[in-house]
Amino acid sequence: MRKRFKKLGAVCMTAAMCVGLLAGCGGSSDSSDGGKKTVSIWFPAYAGTDAEVSDQEFWEEQLAPLEKEENCEFDVQILPWSNYEEKYLSGVTSGNGPDIGYMSMDMMGDYISKDLLADMDSYFDDAEKDNYIYYDYGTINGKQYALPFIVGNARVLVGNKAIMQQAGITQMPTTWDEFISACQAIQDNCPGVKPFDMALGGAWGNVDENFLPFFWSAGGELTDEDGNVTIDTEEGREAMQFLYDLRFKYNFIDEAATSNDDARPDFEAGKTGFMVLATSNCLNLEGVDWDWTTALAGPDGQAKTFFAADSLVLFDKCEDKELAMKAIKLLSSADVMSKFHQQITEQPPITKDEEYTGDERFKELYTVENDNFKTITPFNSAVSLLTKVNENVQSMMMGEMEPEDVLKNAQDYYNENLASE
Repeated sequence: MRKRFKKLGAVCMTAAMCVGLLAGCGGSSDSSDGGKKTVSIWFPAYAGTDAEVSDQEFWEEQLAPLEKEENCEFDVQILPWSNYEEKYLSGVTSGNGPDIGYMSMDMMGDYISKDLLADMDSYFDDAEKDNYIYYDYGTINGKQYALPFIVGNARVLVGNKAIMQQAGITQMPTTWDEFISACQAIQDNCPGVKPFDMALGGAWGNVDENFLPFFWSAGGELTDEDGNVTIDTEEGREAMQFLYDLRFKYNFIDEAATSNDDARPDFEAGKTGFMVLATSNCLNLEGVDWDWTTALAGPDGQAKTFFAADSLVLFDKCEDKELAMKAIKLLSSADVMSKFHQQITEQPPITKDEEYTGDERFKELYTVENDNFKTITPFNSAVSLLTKVNENVQSMMMGEMEPEDVLKNAQDYYNENLASE
């Protein structure tokens, strides 16, 4: 699932994307070893340091039968999360990028705008398309630039059951108003407990928890129907006011949240009532009994939350797209994905023919069509914009910026520095 990428400077991105990306990718080639085709594939690291099988070993083992069948080679590279985007940017601009890549939705916009990704739709028949649960999430501007591959990790509201019981809360809140009432009950009945906590001091990826669920539930959208960034709207400002009030009107959020980069320790220690957390991180909570709800409905009844749709992409400069697509279909097959989910990282199935083997508490969340889910529609410089939003939300919660200025400032920054990239 998408991790928290480091910030990329707008100037660096502009220069590199405009000058270098058009060089394309230099991944696939004829090998000097008997004329074998070589297809390069870049993945992030998912296996733990103590895992029995490394990411490299796993992917190479899965690709070995196709290598033998096609008399080809797959050059698999595992990239660290710490400089994942920078590696892609430098690789592609130098002509040494992959043929097949793994990208989050936020990354793709810049590459799509430069015509660097191929439309994969024609390589799938109707039965294959129907079997992929999240196929349509990869359709961008009418083209299938992405095949959702590692999907899920929805951000959900979790509550400490012991604290809820002490406060007299009998069920998880499902609306903004119910949430305020629940937090008030904790404040009144549980001395020394923070009703709600956030990790506002972390990297830009924290917008998945701190911003997007509230922004979308208020009716906000990152882009309009034409793909133009339009975050400074009445709905967006309403979401910012709600967060501001949680901090300054109701005092539900402690000042420490503004510098905190991980809210889980206090939640596990019984010092926090509620927090928003990725489902995979919920399963790693220790020493605490918790409940959850998917999303809090905003003023108009919408209840939306972020879920990741990290995808496989095919670079347009790949010399043997047919071979690359065979690899993509193999890697995303139920057989390979089932092994990956069991051996490397527990994630929901991406195809209908793979059995769900995850935690039963989230089975319905990921096996029944969920209208609460939203993912980021790719657009130019998405990472840079969301970095700015993250900084502004933190400033607002520190009392250094007014709610109405958070999105206006980010919108102006985007229009002046990023929109033309």
